[in-house]
Amino acid sequence: MQRYFCHKCHKTFSFKNKLDPIKIWTDYTSGKQTYQQLAVKYHCSVRTIQRYIDKAPKTSLKPPLNRHLNIIMDTTFFGRYFGVLVLMDSNSNNVIAHYFVRTEKDIYYKLALNRLREKGYIIQSITFDGWSGLMKDLFNTPAQMCQFHMVEIMMRKLRKKHQSQLYEIAYSLKLT
Repeated sequence: MQRYFCHKCHKTFSFKNKLDPIKIWTDYTSGKQTYQQLAVKYHCSVRTIQRYIDKAPKTSLKPPLNRHLNIIMDTTFFGRYFGVLVLMDSNSNNVIAHYFVRTEKDIYYKLALNRLREKGYIIQSITFDGWSGLMKDLFNTPAQMCQFHMVEIMMRKLRKKHQSQLYEIAYSLKLT
């Protein structure tokens, strides 16, 4: 790489094209590319890509315009003790709130819902992954279990007697 020296200000510099953190962030989030793929694309190391992604400006969550919400909520874990509890509005398909948690407990869901209620939102319905303890304490709000989790629980119960005709019917429904 060619380096230059300015005799007037006594600084050294190079005419190297700088990487754009916003473009890298967009490729990472919208393009769903891994660090390794981005490193190959931008001709730099994986660690450089990580630094640029850390530097990129992150947008904060915008509060929903509609006060009436239909909530979909779930927790996803990355590793054993790092999870993200996400609350999403099914009408606008936007994430309303997210919280970092170490375990999946009912209290975290209840706290998240209470925070929304304190901000003046009216929760019309809740869809979640099927925690039985959560179902009975949702403040008279209509709640339902996610269809995916409902089918998985049903298949797990029927698997014990997989020879039955009911299992075959349920399995065919699962595939549709």
